[in-house]
Amino acid sequence: MPLPPDRDRDPLQTQRDAVTRHYDARATTYDDGPLHRALADTVAGLVTELLAAAVGPPLRPRVVLDVGTGTGLVLRALTVASAPPQHAPSRPRIVGIGVDLSPAMLRIAAAESTGAATFLRADATALPLADSSVDVITCVTALHLLPSAAAADAAIAEWQRVLRPDGHVLTATFTPAPAPPTTPPPAAAAAAAAAATSMRRRHDAYATPDQLAAALAPHGLHLDHHRTRTWTDGEHHLLLCQATPSPRQGPRTGPVPAPPPPNQ
Repeated sequence: MPLPPDRDRDPLQTQRDAVTRHYDARATTYDDGPLHRALADTVAGLVTELLAAAVGPPLRPRVVLDVGTGTGLVLRALTVASAPPQHAPSRPRIVGIGVDLSPAMLRIAAAESTGAATFLRADATALPLADSSVDVITCVTALHLLPSAAAADAAIAEWQRVLRPDGHVLTATFTPAPAPPTTPPPAAAAAAAAAATSMRRRHDAYATPDQLAAALAPHGLHLDHHRTRTWTDGEHHLLLCQATPSPRQGPRTGPVPAPPPPNQ
């Protein structure tokens, strides 16, 4: 007897399809959640601080890649946070690139964009960007959607490939509340939603700085523990981490897919 079709499918492709369905369905209401906007503002502020402290050619545009961009909230917030004051008109221009699997999310991102941003439908494990082309990578509440350690490893390898030697990585991952909750824990709700959509969530894999450091280290990315912090809106608790490349040994290698047309 042949196996049901789903058992023959690549687990990563199954997760891609589930993520696409889930976020396509949420696209029109995603921005309504106060968590998403407040967290995007916080991350954008951190990115602005990093870029302000960076060295390099002053007029070279700085490229910010938002992995799992959704509706582009982080890049929109960055446009506001990084607007140069009147006394500093020579601040480097920021060019945003957002990648996501959900066409519906990307359509909203493109429609709402207020800055120099391009939105691409792309998989986190095969970024359509050249080596050493990005100054800052942000990944906000998206790492847990990679369905296995191998998939996360492939995605982080892509971060290392596209990041400049003096670049930065900023992540936001869910972490347990500091005290036992009085209501059912978020993990229970996440598990129920995942069961309904066949979408896996691996919150527990990135809930502590040590876990994140262990995932980044094999790819030459060093977690800056002095810049690790927690963030909460009172209900959700997130771990905000920054990482930088360690000194590289030899040239980098990796696939460089041809980029798809912008704003798809």
